[in-house]
Amino acid sequence: MKLSPVPCLLSPGIRRRGIAMAMSLAALLAVTLVAGALVTSLLASHRQSKRYAAELQAQWLAEAGLARASAQLAREADYTGETWPAAVSGSESDAGLVTIRIEPATNSDPRKIIVEAIYPPHEHNRVLIRREQALTPDS
Repeated sequence: MKLSPVPCLLSPGIRRRGIAMAMSLAALLAVTLVAGALVTSLLASHRQSKRYAAELQAQWLAEAGLARASAQLAREADYTGETWPAAVSGSESDAGLVTIRIEPATNSDPRKIIVEAIYPPHEHNRVLIRREQALTPDS
């Protein structure tokens, strides 16, 4: 007994439309995946540039703290340090926190300025930069 082929219930036009729809859905999926990867890459780049800007700002604050400590020591020989909320962009909400300490001289080490700058102080991903400068007897 020979089996006869079963006739297809769908016409050729309907089958072509189904294949076209499947191809367009696959293309849409590919475009969506590429767009998602692009957005993820842009967000990572944005976070990295914000982090770099915060590191740079903290470095400048630390340098300013060293300059401030040197100026204070020139005015007052018994200056021991301070915590300085340094305004960055002119507003108090965008300020860094600079801690200045003067360590007294020991037998082998001269007196030194220690500065720690934190920027931004209120966020969980803040940056801490530490600078030290030894004071010579004539400074």
